[in-house]
Formats: sequence, C-alpha cells, structure tokens
Amino acid sequence: MKTAELTLENHKRWEGNQVFSFIERALLKLEPHLSHDDITEIDQKIALFKQQLSNNIEQIAFDYLELYSERSDALRVFNDTIMMALKYWLARSDSLIQRDMEKQSIGDFYNSHKMIGASCYIDLFAGNIMGMVSKIDYFKSLGITYLYILPPFKVPSGNSDGGFCISDYKSIRPDLGSMDEMEYFIDTCHKNGINVVLDFVLNHTADEHEWAKKAQLGIEEFENFYLFFDDENEVSEILQHVEATFPDKGENIIFNPKVNRWVWTTFNTNQWDLNYHNPNVLKGMLDNVLYLANIGVDVLRLDAVSLVWKEKGTNCKSLPQIQTLVRLFKNLTNLVSPALEFKSEAIVKPQEVIDYVSSDSATLSYRPLLSSTLWHALACGNVNLLATSLERWHQLPEQCTWINYIRSHDDIPWVFCDLDIQYTGSDAFATRKFLDEFYSDKHEESFARGLPFMRDSETNLARISGTTASLAGLEKAIEINSATDIHLSLQRILLLHSLALSVGGLPLIYLGDEVGVLNDYAFVSDLAKCQDSRWVNRTKKNWPKDTDNIHDISTPASIIFHNLKNMIEVRKNESIFSGSRLKVLNLGNASVLAFQRGSAGDAVIVLVNFSAFRVSINDRNLALNYLSGSATNLLNEQVMDLNNGIVLEPYQFLWLKSLEFSGVKNRI
Repeated sequence: MKTAELTLENHKRWEGNQVFSFIERALLKLEPHLSHDDITEIDQKIALFKQQLSNNIEQIAFDYLELYSERSDALRVFNDTIMMALKYWLARSDSLIQRDMEKQSIGDFYNSHKMIGASCYIDLFAGNIMGMVSKIDYFKSLGITYLYILPPFKVPSGNSDGGFCISDYKSIRPDLGSMDEMEYFIDTCHKNGINVVLDFVLNHTADEHEWAKKAQLGIEEFENFYLFFDDENEVSEILQHVEATFPDKGENIIFNPKVNRWVWTTFNTNQWDLNYHNPNVLKGMLDNVLYLANIGVDVLRLDAVSLVWKEKGTNCKSLPQIQTLVRLFKNLTNLVSPALEFKSEAIVKPQEVIDYVSSDSATLSYRPLLSSTLWHALACGNVNLLATSLERWHQLPEQCTWINYIRSHDDIPWVFCDLDIQYTGSDAFATRKFLDEFYSDKHEESFARGLPFMRDSETNLARISGTTASLAGLEKAIEINSATDIHLSLQRILLLHSLALSVGGLPLIYLGDEVGVLNDYAFVSDLAKCQDSRWVNRTKKNWPKDTDNIHDISTPASIIFHNLKNMIEVRKNESIFSGSRLKVLNLGNASVLAFQRGSAGDAVIVLVNFSAFRVSINDRNLALNYLSGSATNLLNEQVMDLNNGIVLEPYQFLWLKSLEFSGVKNRI
C-alpha cells in the first residue's frame, strides 16, 4: 500500500519562512518513527497516519507557531504531541474508524432535520451509567439522536460546580460507574442511532487534578500549567481590565495559601485556570481529547471557550488566540478522529459568538441569543427584538450548526446586542431590568417563577435560573389552581419548543422539560448547592410519577410530552427543516413572529403569536409576503384558506406548507 510520502516536496510554498523551517526540522525528527514497509496492519495504519499528517501539517504548524514560536521547547513539544496522536491512532478501533468514514461521507451531518438533541446529568436522570443504558428506549421514543451528557468525570467532594470542576478526564465519578461502562453506553447509543456528546472543560482543572497536586508540591514543570503570580501589584494591574465572572465570588485572581501565591480562578477558587501559553498544556489537554475520542465520543462541548486565553492589558475575553487554539485542537484531533466535532459554548455578545464557529474548528455552537430573545418576546408579547436578532445574527458559515436551546443546566443570561435593543426603540439597561424582575416574579404582570443568579453589585442586575415550565407560568398557574392559566402556560411551553425545532439548527431539550418539570427548591438545604440558584432547574427525574403522568392525557406532563413528540416527528419528516437558512417575514403585527424555511414553491411558513390575546392577520399582509391560497398546518393536517386571512389564538403557532405560495423563489 503506497501513500504520499511525508516529505518537504509537499510543502514548497512555505520555503524561506519560519513555518517551512519548523516543518523541516519536525519531519527530520518524526520520520524515523513513521517509517514503514507496507506489510503489516500496523504499517498500513502508520501509512494512513502519514497521509493525514501530510494533509494537515501546514495548518497545524502555522497555528502552533502563532501561539508558541517564542518558546525554546516548541519543536520538542510539537513532536511529542504528534507522536502522542500516532499512539492514539494506532489504538483506535476499526469500528470507530469506519464510523468516522461513514459520518464524513454524509456531510453536514448535524444540520439534518432528523437531528434531535437532549441533555441531562446521569445521576439526576437515571442514577448511574447502566441506568442510562436502560433508558435508551425512552430516548428513542422521543426521537432523540444527539445526547449531551453533563460532566460525568471525577470531581472533588463538596462543591464541584455541577461537575465542571474536573479532577481527572480519564476517570468517571465512582457513584456513576466506570469508564468501561461509559464506553459500553456510548457503543449502545451508536447502535441505536444516538450520537453522544460530553463536556470538555478547556479553561481549568480542579485543584485536586494530578497537575495541580504536583504544582502544589512546587514542581516547576506543573506550576507552569497554571497562572500563578507572586506580585500583588501585577495582579492588581491585570484585574483593572478583567471583569469578575461571578460578582458574588469576588475577583478572578485570588490568593491561595496552598501555593502561597495568587492563582487565576475565573469561576471558583478550587478551579484553577490553565496556562495555554505553555504548549505542554495543549499537549496534556489534547491527550484527554484523544482518549475520549477513542471511547467513541462524537462531539465535545468546549465549556467557557471564550475565556481560555489570557493576555495582560486585555479583558481576557474573546481574544483572537482562542480561534487559533481551537483550530489547532481540531486539526490535531483530525489525525486520529476526523469525524469528532467540537461545540463552542461562548456566552458572549451576538457579534462575538460567530467568531467561535468555523468549518475548520468548532462546527457547532450554542445559541444563547435565541434563548434570551425567546424569553424576552414571551415576557413582553412583542417580537421586534427577536425578529431583529434573527435577521442580523442567524447566518452561519457552511457546514456549521446552531444548537437551539430554550434553557440549559445553567442560568439564562441576557446576552442581547444593545444596538438591536436600541433599534427597536427600547433602552438596553431598562430591558434587562424588566426581564430580571419579570422572571424572578417581581413584576405585577409576571406569570413566571424563577430565581436570580449572580446579581451584580454595581448594576443590581442578575441572570435567571428556572425550568422552562416554571418560567413559562405552569408553576404559578398550578399554585393558584387556575385552569385558564394552566392552559396558557402549556401553550407558552409548546410555543418555545416549536421555535427551537423549526427556526434552523439542532434543537436541544434539557430532559425534564419534555414533561414540564417544575423548579425544585430542595437545593437550599444542601450546603454544597445552596449558594447556587442554578440547582433549582437541575431537577431529579421522578420516573414512576412522570411515567404515570405521560399516560394520563389530562395531565400537563402528558400534554407537553405528546405535543412535543408530534412536533419532533413532523420535523423529522420534513427535509425543509435541515440546515439553518431562514427568511424573517413582516406580517404587520408586533406580536407575531413569521419566518420562511425553504424556497421555490417548497416552503414552510412558521407563524407564532407571542401574546395572550387573539390576533388576526388580514389577507393583504399575507399577500404582501407572497402567502395566498390554501395551506396545510403540518402539526395537525388542518387545511387553511389564506385568502381569508388567519386568526391566531393566544400563544398559537402554525407550521404552514403549501405548493401555492407564490414568489418565494430566491427569497432566502
């Protein structure tokens, strides 16, 4: 078996510059380890690795040198990193290699209309990993094909930040099971058409991680894995530019008696930020990535990716080096698992989110703006900000995918573009203050039950914690025993799901929301959780109760579950819902969001009434948007005559399809 040789002839266009010289020296060191005679299976795998390296080494070297060219150990660490990748490639199973090839052959894999996501904590949803195996039929019954598991890794006892304070990426929390069981679970998911997503916390490790323990012993090699400071004046200078991530906690750099120095801790004091100026940190974290790739993980969620690179004199958010670093992770991972994708979690301004999505780095991205604008529209009954945000920030590069979520395991931040708010005639501060009060039930017209999270001492603004059902009014409606309010709250819940499923991208349901789980206030009695209001929406699954309720058609749980399941089935049968292309329509009513998916006579028009009142759209406003004739509501197969206009009940939504829609060609 002959493959392209890994020689300098492949890279002549770099001749004379630093990258070429670096590649030349690297290949001279690597070639003896990559020699082969094309006889054994191992030799054939080495040949394939050489081909993959030849295809990627220029971009890898270019990005590596952008970050590490000034380091005296750059070449040695680079070669060690490539050899580590070879080790993982040789250990990768034939079945996973075959799975890589199959997924790559499909193209734009996660933008399919058949992709439906769900997320959960293992212990809260099923007890342990083998319990998750027993729930695969439940996932399939709901139509789930993408399952995001919150961090299952070994963590310190006590406050583990919901699993994000990781002590060891290669070990599972003992109460959840073992890594062998996790590998079995992933393989079983694959056999049932479910892709598995795990968290990868790039920014920090627990102070109980092996590297941190060695740093605490004063071993210089591992002290350099973290960001330590001896000079308080230097710390003060840095903090002049850096906003505290959690105002309640204090500054992002704190004095730590364990090392008798100041330590950068963006989130909690036991979560030590990693020093990516050191290429050994890249290599060490890539080791964890490749380990997880080889147990079959399909996607890694890059937690808090916007914060991982620090530079003095900056705010240390969304720095350009982060894009280089993520692209480097992706291209190095491609040497072993080319179908493994990264998903960025950047809770930043809309204009910055797009910086974390690219076909050659993180191809999937959380969409915090959609969550924020959905809750805004629901609170005020006005879609102007939502429609404006969709028009301005919806587009993604080719082969990239939005992850649409209503709420997650975390809080809901109000990450609007202030210019968008001003464009709609509102004030940015007043808008956030209104939402803060509305969703923490401090507004007289509020239907919501939520809790503030991390109130800022300067602005007195907070983010919001709560389940979808409680924030949408079900908890309050049940408390006051109002059938009307229960009905309206259920409509709000289903409205939100309808948009996550139809607006373009991969919908992600936090499990529990499919049955309308309410806030759980028991966390206030747990010393490890009582200071973190996000635990109010990290509820434990009550299987006997939820199962009974699903089968009792009179319960809110049954109404939500079966309507959501119907929407999922409709989406899966309509290829128009693939991808993310969308055209916002203006029907002349500020309470109604309208947009078009598809084109050229094969379109679906989504109409959503965000108000608590009946709304009429006359035939003229429909015709101005090329909507006329008869159309079928895909959600219930009802045929509607658009020439007579449309009446939308409170919080009603329609997915209309018709071959009679005129003028839709080339409108997207």
